[in-house]
Amino acid sequence: MRLRVGDGDAPPPTRSRYTEPATITIRRGGRRGAPPAPAGLADDAVLAGTAAARLALSAGSLALLAVGSVAAALGADGPRLGALLAFCLLGPGSAPWAFNRFVRLATRMTLTMVTGFCVLVFVSVAMVETHAWHPIAAFVIVAAASVPAHAAGIRLAMRDLGPQGIGGWLRRQWPGGRSTGQSWPVLCATAGALLCVVSAFTHRHLDPGFYGFVPLIGPLWFVGLALILIAIVLHSGENERDLAIAVLLLTVVLTLTPSLVYDGPRSQSAEKHIDLVQQIRSIHRLDSSVDVYNYWSGFFAAMAWLCDVTGIRDPLGLATFWPSLLGVFRVAALRYLAGKVLDNSYHCWVAVTLAVLADPIGADYFSPQSVGFVVGLAVFGLALTKRHSRTRAGLLLAAGCLLAVTHQLSPYVVGGVLVVLVVFRQARPFWIPALFLGPAVLWALVHWNAVSGFINLGEIGQSQNFKPPSTTNMTGLARLPIVGETVRALCGGVLLLGVAALVTLVRRRRDLAAWAQACCPAVGLVLVAVNPYGNEGIFRAMLFAIPWLALLGASVFPRSRAGLRRLPWFGVSALLTATFLVAAFGLDAVNVIRGGDLRTVRYFQAYGEAHPEEKFFMFSLGPGDLPVSPARSSGSPTGLRVQDLPTPADPEDENLTGSAKMASLTARFVTYVQNQSPGPYELYAVWSPVSSDYGWAYGTDLPDRFAALREAFRASPYWSVTREDDGTVLFRFEPDRFAARAG
Repeated sequence: MRLRVGDGDAPPPTRSRYTEPATITIRRGGRRGAPPAPAGLADDAVLAGTAAARLALSAGSLALLAVGSVAAALGADGPRLGALLAFCLLGPGSAPWAFNRFVRLATRMTLTMVTGFCVLVFVSVAMVETHAWHPIAAFVIVAAASVPAHAAGIRLAMRDLGPQGIGGWLRRQWPGGRSTGQSWPVLCATAGALLCVVSAFTHRHLDPGFYGFVPLIGPLWFVGLALILIAIVLHSGENERDLAIAVLLLTVVLTLTPSLVYDGPRSQSAEKHIDLVQQIRSIHRLDSSVDVYNYWSGFFAAMAWLCDVTGIRDPLGLATFWPSLLGVFRVAALRYLAGKVLDNSYHCWVAVTLAVLADPIGADYFSPQSVGFVVGLAVFGLALTKRHSRTRAGLLLAAGCLLAVTHQLSPYVVGGVLVVLVVFRQARPFWIPALFLGPAVLWALVHWNAVSGFINLGEIGQSQNFKPPSTTNMTGLARLPIVGETVRALCGGVLLLGVAALVTLVRRRRDLAAWAQACCPAVGLVLVAVNPYGNEGIFRAMLFAIPWLALLGASVFPRSRAGLRRLPWFGVSALLTATFLVAAFGLDAVNVIRGGDLRTVRYFQAYGEAHPEEKFFMFSLGPGDLPVSPARSSGSPTGLRVQDLPTPADPEDENLTGSAKMASLTARFVTYVQNQSPGPYELYAVWSPVSSDYGWAYGTDLPDRFAALREAFRASPYWSVTREDDGTVLFRFEPDRFAARAG
């Protein structure tokens, strides 16, 4: 029996030859109205079309495994890292599908992603839960199971390519060589991507300020980005492969550029996740004081296993380039989903482009929720597949188990969307949501003590659930314009997408499928009404709403050769690009991890862990986040913020400056620590340029005032400078001097 997991996106015969049909109709000479080719010829064309992708994945996986293994034996760390990282992300996931001869590239990459993450998470979590951390042995077993499947897949792919092999397939794709007119979109997009990458390489090690790298990177980068957009907008849609390359290059440029120009990830929380990964690598379990990390360890265990196999000593580099790695799978999953609801490949890629440009939220950073989102897109596509099979049901169950042990919120957003699709009769059978949600509910019930504290019945339905995190301005200060601009840019992009979706909904108002897609974005809002998720739930709701709005809005833009009819598509894509650049990078000054902060925090943590007989506390002197990890339950150094302290008895203390504020903060620090730890302790305070920028941006302090606070700590008789690094200053509290001065 042939396995056709991805056959639900069967298009009408007018689709291009690169779409993903269940049955293919080939017309002789490419002319409309010509008699169809025999069914056997159609199957041969399908097999030849998929054989090249199957051959590339299988042969590439085996080559990567061989190179990585030899490099590991020779101690060549660079080749080992690159080859084994690529193999771990592609090899085990693509192996089970090497025998599926009818699945096209977008579906194949989506199935590879889901299967690959399942292997990474299930094997690593099993090792953590059984206290048997043997990463190399587990990798050898997984690789050994993948090799025969890929070897057999290569033989099958070569047979399907025919007697002329890959050379004959290439000649069929480019008969007589492709003309410049046919290939100009690929050339244009490739040239644009090269310009962007070259510009990024010539602007390395940027110190991120407000608006990020955008005002610093130079005009060459914008010329390259414009060339990619021109290739997408002016593409005729006749050759899906060229359009796919252009959209993929757009995604790579938008995610790779910040990874190249900055020295760290674009999220302070990434370091927290890095520390959790390192915990598993060092003690083979999670020991966080926050139980949700301990029990939802799937992502951290998978990354720990991946780092041990590839020889990555510090996952900081992996975290920095994670958005680019995940971006490839995100594009494939979006295309796979679009193929289920749109009737031609051109609009599928328009939808993917809209979804990429309207999503500056940044949820693709090194985190469990980044995997949850991409896997969720794949689950939507699987649910909409018309062909029901045990393989499809097994994949949905596996994806449910994957997210159940990886992230606390994503399974319920995805499961809620599945309920909507079932209610609107777009997904069958009716028990699909239970198949996916069952593992998440069961896992949450087993670990109820860890999540019960996050559920408050009194918060259900309150309006503040929908508000983003807020800060209180200092009297006489106002937020910088960039803060409002980023919010308006984000909302403007989503609103523009919503208008396009509304136009389609009006046109298709009698279509039940259109109403289903229109209702799916509301699922996130319902969950936010139940739990604000630390006032970040509204962003999660928008994140899962954007793909559905893009799917609806794509049909607004006609597939036409006429230049004037492309103007709306050009205008919308240009506006979305502008809103993306502002919303995504506008606050990089406070989001990007700085080297000085990271090294200082790691110094504090390493020193504290080397002296377990005492308790160590470090307070950030300003607002905002620094790359601080949660304390370990066994009593590791604890990083705290001023916001964690009780409100001062005298509200005027918040407006003090210089030495007066230093004295007030010191008294509050000491009181708080003595209440928390009656035994021996050491107290530190950290001053960071990031906190200065955050206070300035959100109107809680001025740079001059915050610099005066730093100098007051430097001049204090009971604080001493322990470390200075690239503007970040770590102060150590001297309790004896403080007591003598107080006495």
